[in-house]
Amino acid sequence: MSSMANCTSNDDPEFSDTDRQISYDINVGWFNGQSVTRGALVNALTSGSLWISSKIHGTTTYYFEKEVLSYGTDSWTTVNKYLWPDPASLQTLDFFAFYPSGDTNWTASSGATWTYTTPQANADQKDLMYAASLNQAKSTNGGVVPLNMKHALSAISFAAETQSSGLTVTIKGINVCNVNTTGTFVFPDASTVSDAGDNVNRWTSVGTKGNLSAGIATTTLTTTSQTLMATNGAVLMLPQTLTKWNLTDGDVTEQTGSYLAIQCRIVSNSIYVVGDAEHDGVVYVPFEGTFEAGKHYQFDMTFGFGYKPDGSSYGLIVHIYSSIKPWTTMTITPDRPIYPN
Repeated sequence: MSSMANCTSNDDPEFSDTDRQISYDINVGWFNGQSVTRGALVNALTSGSLWISSKIHGTTTYYFEKEVLSYGTDSWTTVNKYLWPDPASLQTLDFFAFYPSGDTNWTASSGATWTYTTPQANADQKDLMYAASLNQAKSTNGGVVPLNMKHALSAISFAAETQSSGLTVTIKGINVCNVNTTGTFVFPDASTVSDAGDNVNRWTSVGTKGNLSAGIATTTLTTTSQTLMATNGAVLMLPQTLTKWNLTDGDVTEQTGSYLAIQCRIVSNSIYVVGDAEHDGVVYVPFEGTFEAGKHYQFDMTFGFGYKPDGSSYGLIVHIYSSIKPWTTMTITPDRPIYPN
């Protein structure tokens, strides 16, 4: 951690000038009663902790770096206390914050540039949030730094139904396959005051692909759509544009395109179409689309159609519709088909 000598600490005689102490105001409507792990989507913040850094505006010199900002009795504070620069210096500060602190999936960080790898299991995923507050001075907001938190990732949840009561589909799990799992994040060069422009989609993929698994409880479908989200919550994914598995490109092991791998058992007219009485099978469903930061996508599936590992048809039909919905709301009406086209 680095800091300037005149800005810190309880031992500094200047610290008695509490009027110059930097304080913080976090806006997002955070705490929703869920753990910050397991793919939980955050919509209010009155607990937890963030990383926060500050540099002198217009320079590369850090005032302090990677401090932990946490909520106390009635305010957000850092362990080390910092004072605003002397007004006579005409210095202002830039602030950069990330939630949550202590996430070991950050593999590197340098100033305003960070590298992140999304955990495969959504039981290990966190709802990353960030804020930038630039060119701040004690006189700007009465000494309070506004941190307007934005969701850094995309969220995916699932709902499904069958076309016919004669088709029994039991879902055991869903993997979102062949998606970019590692990316470089760069803080915006403007304060995060809206969901537009430079404030969103701050990721550049570094080309590492992998699979993300959804924590789906065993669910037997009916002809009425039902949500497939279990306690593990939504799948959290780096924002990206995906191209679907091209069925003419061969076996699933050779694919570079994206697809869902749905662990399930499907019975039609008392005959197992996928899996058997003792074993699950897997249905592969191609999908594609552009997924943006801070948007929650629901995949609504109607069974049945899917593909075997070699791309041949099971003879069923799985239609997928994708919808954007509020970050923490489960009710949505499908409006845009993403597969089949």
